[in-house]
Amino acid sequence: MDPIYDDDYDDYEDDPAHVSIDTGYSGYYQDPYYQDPSRLTVPGDISSRRGSDSGIVPDNVDAIAEIVCSPNMKYVATTFKYIYEKPGEKSGEKSSAEQQDAEDPTYEYDGKISKVSLWSVTETKELLKVSEIMAHKIIEPEPKLWAVSDDKYIIFRTNYFYYNFEIFDAKGEGEHKDLFFPNPHNIVNNLAFTKSGNLVVALTGPTHHIYIFNLRHNEWIESTKFELSYFCDAFITVEGKLILFDDQIFQLTKWDISTLAFETNCMIDWCYKVWHVEVNQGGELLAVYAVYLHEDTPKKSKLYIYSLKNGINMAIHDYDESKIVDSMYFIAYEAGERLLIRSRNPFNDELSIELMDPFTLKTPVSAKKLLESNEQIRDPFIIKSDKKSDNIIGVINDSLGICELLELFQTDWITYLRKELGDYNRIFVLSDTEKIAKMINDELDDEEKYFIDKENSPKIEDRPTYPGKFLTWRLSYKNPNTSGSAIEIEAQVLDQISGDWRPVEGESTRTVTPNFQPPEHTRKLKIIQCECLNNDDLLMLSNFGVLIWTVYPPKGIRLHYYWGRAKIRNIKTFNLYLGHVNENPFHLPTNLKTYANAFPDSKFQIIIKNKNLTFGEKKDSYFKELLEDYISDKYFIINYGSILMDTFLFLKDDEWVEKFCQTCYDLTFSAEGLRSTSDIQLLSIIIEVFPQLLQRHPIYLARFLSQTGFVMPLADSELILDSEIASLLPTQHLAHFGTYNQLSTKTSLIETFVAKIMYYWNKLIGKTESDFDTTPQPSDKEESASEFEATIKLIIPFPKFVNYPKNYSTWEELRNPSPSYFTSSIDLELYKYWNSEALINFKWKTYGLRYYLISWSIYSVFLCCYTSVVTLNDFFTTGEQVFLLYLSIGLGFYHLIHEFRQFIHDHNDYIRSPWNYFDIGAIIFTMLTSFIWIKNGTAPTWATTIATLLLELKFLFYFRAFRFVGVYFAMIFGVAKRAYSFLTIIAFVVFAFAHSLHLLLRPSATYSLDEPSYSDDPNDPWNLATTYNPVDNDGTISTQPSLIEPPDSSTNMFTMFGTSLLAVYLLLTGDTSPIGSWSLQDNLTLVVLMFTFSFFTTIYFMNLFIGLLSNEISDTNNNEFYLIQKAEILAEIELFYMLPHQRRNKAWFPEIIIYIAHVSELRDLIREIQIGNWKGFEKPFLSQILLKAVQVQTDEIESEEETIKKLKDDMRELKEMVERLINNTGQAS
Repeated sequence: MDPIYDDDYDDYEDDPAHVSIDTGYSGYYQDPYYQDPSRLTVPGDISSRRGSDSGIVPDNVDAIAEIVCSPNMKYVATTFKYIYEKPGEKSGEKSSAEQQDAEDPTYEYDGKISKVSLWSVTETKELLKVSEIMAHKIIEPEPKLWAVSDDKYIIFRTNYFYYNFEIFDAKGEGEHKDLFFPNPHNIVNNLAFTKSGNLVVALTGPTHHIYIFNLRHNEWIESTKFELSYFCDAFITVEGKLILFDDQIFQLTKWDISTLAFETNCMIDWCYKVWHVEVNQGGELLAVYAVYLHEDTPKKSKLYIYSLKNGINMAIHDYDESKIVDSMYFIAYEAGERLLIRSRNPFNDELSIELMDPFTLKTPVSAKKLLESNEQIRDPFIIKSDKKSDNIIGVINDSLGICELLELFQTDWITYLRKELGDYNRIFVLSDTEKIAKMINDELDDEEKYFIDKENSPKIEDRPTYPGKFLTWRLSYKNPNTSGSAIEIEAQVLDQISGDWRPVEGESTRTVTPNFQPPEHTRKLKIIQCECLNNDDLLMLSNFGVLIWTVYPPKGIRLHYYWGRAKIRNIKTFNLYLGHVNENPFHLPTNLKTYANAFPDSKFQIIIKNKNLTFGEKKDSYFKELLEDYISDKYFIINYGSILMDTFLFLKDDEWVEKFCQTCYDLTFSAEGLRSTSDIQLLSIIIEVFPQLLQRHPIYLARFLSQTGFVMPLADSELILDSEIASLLPTQHLAHFGTYNQLSTKTSLIETFVAKIMYYWNKLIGKTESDFDTTPQPSDKEESASEFEATIKLIIPFPKFVNYPKNYSTWEELRNPSPSYFTSSIDLELYKYWNSEALINFKWKTYGLRYYLISWSIYSVFLCCYTSVVTLNDFFTTGEQVFLLYLSIGLGFYHLIHEFRQFIHDHNDYIRSPWNYFDIGAIIFTMLTSFIWIKNGTAPTWATTIATLLLELKFLFYFRAFRFVGVYFAMIFGVAKRAYSFLTIIAFVVFAFAHSLHLLLRPSATYSLDEPSYSDDPNDPWNLATTYNPVDNDGTISTQPSLIEPPDSSTNMFTMFGTSLLAVYLLLTGDTSPIGSWSLQDNLTLVVLMFTFSFFTTIYFMNLFIGLLSNEISDTNNNEFYLIQKAEILAEIELFYMLPHQRRNKAWFPEIIIYIAHVSELRDLIREIQIGNWKGFEKPFLSQILLKAVQVQTDEIESEEETIKKLKDDMRELKEMVERLINNTGQAS
């Protein structure tokens, strides 16, 4: 086949050297089968042509294959098709024009190109061709245009296994350039030039790295390298944002390459692979197109819109297999934002161009008419947008050019959408914010300008009209100059068929006059000004405040927004107070938000406290309606959900707190399970107030935990088999699944030095990266089948639960670190579920064990230094002893500072924790005795004994983090906490008896243990001492003692109150020696006290205590207390051992965690739940998709109570049958 080149242009007219351009959007168009977000592949359906002699060789626009624009729209690169003549056809029989027609069936295009042209964009918005590269210079026969820089560098994608790209310098003759990496066998997943001039390259093989290259002396030199654990695809924006997709855990993470800051995490539905992403011009919205592939064939796909503010999914649009999205663009950012979708039918290659409301993705409208307005725009084209303009670059009126999208038609954008395209979706208009601010400031300059004045009220028939694009608003004044005067608004919609205006569906008329209670009724509502906004909402400025009214079909007119005028008159009642007539009625802030319809946040405190305020005769509660709309609409939840929840909690409005939480849950879950995996981030509204809910709404929180105890990340039950959600894996139960990335530079100086040496060595020998080709060898290691377990993947549905605030001060964090929701929400109910145990396992394996062993090692050195001196002091010289003691003091200061930081952070928790008493006692005793030893050469034995005991007990307590010992520590302290009140009662009883016996048995006179006293006091120790009487020869015992054993301090332990407590404790244990010296026959009071004490305390209380301990031990779930114990250890590590930036490491603190559970364990647990053996607050919710995945019958098994009841009924029936049989037998006889 003979190739047909684009060098025969005799039939074409001469074109000017410059192609005129308006403003436009340059972006990238992606071939889905290459999964490249920066390329436009154009079908060969262009039939008309126009040549140009402005460059080196005239170009045929009909043969344009791809278009790519540089980041700052300085250059545009185009490739041209290499067209073959089909066999059996003679090209000479056709005209030159026919030979070059890409649609002619005589010719075919197989992906090869003839050349690439580079065009510069001049200041006057004209295209000037500056250079071209012929196809024979490109090694790859079928290259795909990948990127073009603002420095005239062009990159092509190739089909090579390694080094799958080629880069050319288009400034001269198209010199081939190379990029050098430390590892030569690299697979480039994606690359892009940024506005800052850098080249960002994402590698997925053999390792996962992100490289940043800078242009220095006409060479691309590596400046930064980021090492990542794993990602499937990378998407790079011209603003320097990196979006990584992980197809193991199906998450998108967005990073800022320049600051290394994590920005957003988004979930997509399990089994779907991301093909396209697009960020809007303001950086607030993220559009994601993902496809479900079955045997490499697209079966269905989804279009997602996420808020980059918090990663919450705003809207989803589903496609079937008959439509594949090729590209998408955000357009008209300030005029009324829309998402332009370019898709095709894979079965007939039919092209479709649609517009959607990016906030709802509902009711798409065809946009083909948009490209066929005054300018005829055909494939190929791309759109390059900024906040002010949308530039279309492509074939415009049969020539390559640029035009401004919003200048393609004569009317304004919103009118064109409504009347020409039939788009009646809601419009969020950025320009309205500035418009409203200007209206308010204008009115503040003229305080007497009122729309309705008391002395000059309009007549009833006067109905001011405020027309919009789609709606018309009318105001009317009812019963003027009377006590029943009221202001009404009416909304009418344009009937598209008849052209008439008709009342809107639902409430078409509403009274806007508030029914104030005294003293507010003395001030009447006055309208200062009204205006219909660009999105057809009605803005109303009044002495009551700023009100925006909208229409929600089928509800009708609704109050959409309130802000400004009313003040809080009374802190307790929050009654509305209009203030003095001369006061500034609006208090407009200067820091207005900069995004669509984002006027200052509504006065939620006033709205909530006055939600029952009524308006008009119907007594409609507009504030209550506004709150209901806000907590049920995703847009408002995303933008105002956090502040609404905080306000509900601040005002202690428990009903609306639970109502809002339940709404968030219902928007995320259904009876089948997750509505969509992408909705999981919506639960962050609840998680953000987790500690407050734990304190003030524990019942609801317990219910929420039961509803989210076992959640599968898969939302579509039809994909269970293809999703690998249940699979055989050689992993432990409740181990985490997947990996998580942290964007950080880990390249050492040695690695950088070696990379530089390799770079210059390769240049010296003339070897490029593409010369290396090493086929990866498969691993011979095979897992034994016996190691695999049937597992299922579950998700911890607590987004941002473990995360710390993004914004922080390093010094403040070192002094008093900010807690996460995890560290401030350690509760027993939380740790009854697998979610929490899986979270603990993830934290312990990721960083906890490492930090714990380091801490233990430091303490072990502290322990050994001190105990070596006090135990083996004879083996050390004085100098060595002093050195070890000084080392002990230094390590003691380290531990003491650590304890002090814990006390400062939360002194209440510190005091309540029993571990801290051992810690502080061991540290202080050790440091004090070390100081004394250094000063005196020795220390009191009792002090070193106590210090050693405390040190070794603390060493023992380190074992509590390991399950084989930790469960027993948890049991000991858990039971002790639960029996604390009973122990308090026993302590008071011991105190009371000790005090009584002290008063009864203490000596009445002074005495000395060194000199005998001859008193008749029966409590005198000398009278209680043991005496020895002589025995005569005849065996008679003398009544007068001849010897006496000197008494000691234990002869009468009731002499002092302190020893009385010890004596009563000995009596409690059954030792009666403290009262053995007294004759009970002569002391009736002592007899009564001892009888009472022995019966009630020793017999009754102690046996009761033993029984209570037995019950508590059996009722205590040691695993739950052990997990709480381990969570406290992890919280301590995070807050007091980690540096502030380490607490923000997303590899350690991801927003969403997936974990693996053994199916056998899950089935057993489900069975226990179904028969009613769950010990939590409420039986956990088991979704239908979960039961289907683990193959458990959905019919619940009868509980034990139901079984017993059924058996009793059967026995009763059997007894009645036997009685009837006996009666019948008796009658027969």
